[in-house]
Amino acid sequence: MRLRVAVVALACLALPVLAAAQGAELKIPSFSHLQQQATEVVDVTIGSWPLAIVGALMKDDDPSDAEMKHVLKGLKRVVVRSYQFDSDFVYSHADVQAVRDQLAGPGWTQLAQVRSRKNNENVDVYVAMEHEQVAGFVVIASDPREFTILNVVGSIDLAHMAKLQEKLELPQIAALSGAAP
Repeated sequence: MRLRVAVVALACLALPVLAAAQGAELKIPSFSHLQQQATEVVDVTIGSWPLAIVGALMKDDDPSDAEMKHVLKGLKRVVVRSYQFDSDFVYSHADVQAVRDQLAGPGWTQLAQVRSRKNNENVDVYVAMEHEQVAGFVVIASDPREFTILNVVGSIDLAHMAKLQEKLELPQIAALSGAAP
C-alpha cells in the first residue's frame, strides 16, 4: 500500500490543475452486490450543486475558506467508491475491470501503472484530456482485500485534495492524504 501512496502522490504533483469537462466523468457502478459483503464501505458522490452550496456557506474573509471556495468553484463532481473485505478477492476482477475499460477510450492518458506481484496490488492513475487541457482525474487501486476508485471531474489543483476531503468531511483516502493505509 505504501507503493500505492507514493505513485498517487507523484501523479498529484505532476498535475497542477485540472480543467472542467464532462467527458471525464466515468460510469461507476453502485457495486450494491459488494456493499453487503464489505467490512468498510465508502460510497460518496457529490455533484456541482452540493459543492456550490458548500462554497456559498464559506466566509470570504477567512483565507482558508476563500481558498477552498476557489477550489470548489471548479469542481463538477467527485465520486469515491471504496470497499474493504475480511477475505481475499470477495470482489471479482470484472468489477474493477469494467471501470478500467472506460479509460481505454480516446482522451484518457495513463500517468502511472503499478503492479506488485508480491502483494497482488494494482494502481492506475489516469487523466482525461480535452482540447489540450486536463479534464479529469481517476485513481483505481486494488489489492486482494480492497479496491478504491476515485473520479474527480472539474478544475482543481490536486494539492488541495486533502483539504477538500477535510472540508467536505469525506472519509480519509490514504492515496490523497499521503497517510499510510
